[in-house]
Amino acid sequence: MKWISLFPILILCLSYSAFADISREHFEQAAVQEILERFPYLSTRTDLYNHFIGELRIFILQECERTGMCPYLVESLIQVESKYNPKARSKGGALGLMQLMPKTAQKMGVKGNDWRDNVRGGICYMAQLLDQYSMNAAIAAYKVGPGRVRRYGGKMPPHRSTRNYVSRVLSISEKLKAQSIYEERGS
Repeated sequence: MKWISLFPILILCLSYSAFADISREHFEQAAVQEILERFPYLSTRTDLYNHFIGELRIFILQECERTGMCPYLVESLIQVESKYNPKARSKGGALGLMQLMPKTAQKMGVKGNDWRDNVRGGICYMAQLLDQYSMNAAIAAYKVGPGRVRRYGGKMPPHRSTRNYVSRVLSISEKLKAQSIYEERGS
């Protein structure tokens, strides 16, 4: 009898997880645990995810106001690079929300695994690239490295994967802008 009464709940849980947002699927337990310890009133994984995104957006806005960067561009890089996963690690060794390579992270002063430090370092790195290149070339350099962009005379490399990456980052940035996420916070 107990199993029959729990069956609808089981079906509901399975259907929710089957249709969960990809970003939420990549949101690792370590990040959830960190937030849960700091904010015990949050009760569900969705609450935790939404709280983290809110905290991340506030931090992005603060850092972008400090550096003059566009918060929409920064968040679109985070979405494309790590799908909002602060513990993300690529096959090539890039780490964190902004997927910084260890040498780049070191040059940007990133120490440890704190997501705030990673975002701050990624923003500084992107700001440096934008000082050297056009928007498209800077986004390409973020993906493939500034050396490759220099080989193409400071322009975006012609590779399909690089062009698709730049297009995706810019498209997400425009979608975020259309949602006016940062204007609501005072930007």
